[in-house]
Amino acid sequence: MKERKDEMKKSFRKILVICTVLAMILGTTFASAATKTEVTSLDGAKAKVQVDWNHRYTYDELGKQLKDLNKAYGKLSKLETIGKTHEGRPLYCMTITDQSVAKSKKTEVTVFGNIHGGERESASSAMYSAWYLLENSGTTKVKTLLKNYIVYVIPVINPDGYEQSFIWNTRQNMKPTDHDGDGIPFNDNYKDIDGDGYIADISAVDAAKTVTGSAGRESDDANKDGILGNDPKGSNIDMNRTFDYLWGEDGVMDSEGEAPATEPEIQAVQNFIKAHPNMTCLATLHTGIQCVLYPWGYRKAHKDLDDMNDIKYMDQTAKEMAKTIAEGTQRNFYYKQSYHDYPTYSELIDYAYGKFGIHPYTIEVYSGGSSEDSAYDPNHDLSSDKGCKWNNKLPDVKEVYYTHEEAAKILEAAGVDPANLQIKDKATNEYRLWKASEGLLFKTSATAQMVDKAPEGQDVMVNGVMKGILKMFENEKAVNTVKLTVKASASKGKVKLTWNKPKGQITGYQVQKSKYSAKGFLNVNKNTTKTSITNTKNLKKGTTYYYRVRPISKVNGKTTYGQWAKVSVKAK
Repeated sequence: MKERKDEMKKSFRKILVICTVLAMILGTTFASAATKTEVTSLDGAKAKVQVDWNHRYTYDELGKQLKDLNKAYGKLSKLETIGKTHEGRPLYCMTITDQSVAKSKKTEVTVFGNIHGGERESASSAMYSAWYLLENSGTTKVKTLLKNYIVYVIPVINPDGYEQSFIWNTRQNMKPTDHDGDGIPFNDNYKDIDGDGYIADISAVDAAKTVTGSAGRESDDANKDGILGNDPKGSNIDMNRTFDYLWGEDGVMDSEGEAPATEPEIQAVQNFIKAHPNMTCLATLHTGIQCVLYPWGYRKAHKDLDDMNDIKYMDQTAKEMAKTIAEGTQRNFYYKQSYHDYPTYSELIDYAYGKFGIHPYTIEVYSGGSSEDSAYDPNHDLSSDKGCKWNNKLPDVKEVYYTHEEAAKILEAAGVDPANLQIKDKATNEYRLWKASEGLLFKTSATAQMVDKAPEGQDVMVNGVMKGILKMFENEKAVNTVKLTVKASASKGKVKLTWNKPKGQITGYQVQKSKYSAKGFLNVNKNTTKTSITNTKNLKKGTTYYYRVRPISKVNGKTTYGQWAKVSVKAK
């Protein structure tokens, strides 16, 4: 019996050792697998920096998230500011890459968000791209991407407008503007005076509750002129119409500002682009429709004016991006050349493409509400905007009626003199005093009720848009496979450039010149098939000029640009 017990003990010890070893092996395997498991918006609890992607964050909260990501992934990220807004808020830029790989071997790409303040889903989508890349940097897919790309993320171009949109949804930045002509900017801003948390449009109504005129929007009439909310925060400037490229040529001059690139936010973006001459593509994120757009915004593409192979490349990439986003979000998206959606001047994408040859795309990430045909259709015609809605339910318009006496008490509590309340009469379109026979109707739109909320399904949105952005990166992956060596010589008012002819399907070369080493480059030749060029125009003896040349090639039938080769020379 004793011998049998000893044998059982020995067997038990063997089993215990085997189980311990297995546990160690399996534990290591599972731990290793855990670091390689993709973390998305739908299972964000696994992340080092946890973010609720269905929550609307303030700009300060976004800044903290960026700082937390930078702290958690310091070897892969760099956080800096590229400028400040009118109200002193920093413009954050997160650089994400594997820093052990030389910069010269990588493709540089950028994601911009929220140039229009109230389009805050665009900021969430840009933020998510940074969060996703860092939180998944242990996966094979992202690890490989960060060895081959430098990703810049500027999640909010318009921080002031973003923050103001927690009060009232606005596209504009906050350049001090005097709307009421009293010499003091923004001294009758919107304020919630009936205590429901939102800003309503106010109408005067008669005994039958028929609208007789407008009382403006909720405010405390801080300028004491009796007109509610007539000097609100907002500049009347659409910053996506103010870039220094064909500025003001639409002839309308309604939202372009006083001159090109006068706004500090746009100056910061332009300086950033100029400082990164090797950037090959960018995405600028918006809301209002659900689509992917590409240049031009100001005109149709034309065979006599454009490299049509390049246009076709962007068209195909935009199509692939729209398809990817539609599949990822399970919502309908479309794609177009921007002009064919609606014509615009001085947009970011035209500036980037027209001045620097960058492949830029506008991604419109969200159009709230639904229609009869807005259910996701996997066979949706990607060239059609039909049914391209988020297919969600927005709040019903809220209407609250107050009698004259009730409304007067609300106004008095807010510091507004009821006896001086001005009504813009519906019949005459002129201002008059509020009548004792009239009540007030407070009408709050669905948009006004969403200022502090993220739309339903934003977690799905940001993940799907990120997949479209990665598709854009992927299509630019071959840009650094072709290298050039360029030489320059100067004599008798001429500069001659020569370069090698590399292997590969080279279709031509783009040549640019500047007086500065890292900015201000303009085309000398957009597409020459020669391996030398002589420049005689606009040369000044004794001045050093900076030239750069890059090859144009075809990869898988798509036109791509190689890396810039640079040289400087003093004119003689």
